[in-house]
Amino acid sequence: IAFISDDDLWLVSRQGGVARRLTAHRGFVSSPTFSPDGKFIAYISSESGVENDVYLMPAEGGAAQRLTWLGVNRIAGWKNN
Repeated sequence: IAFISDDDLWLVSRQGGVARRLTAHRGFVSSPTFSPDGKFIAYISSESGVENDVYLMPAEGGAAQRLTWLGVNRIAGWKNN
């Protein structure tokens, strides 16, 4: 389960337990969305400045990749190949 607390993205098992913080920056985070295979989480963040953009990171944590630079308000879904 991915959730937002203290303006950061967190991950916890469906069975419960200790949550792990996946992001830690000054910008806000919202709309965490798992990829269909569960390997990635896309989310919206303002970590790069004023604009909200989409970022992608491994579901277990790690470096996030910025995907947009135009200011995004929501994630609509995943394209299935």
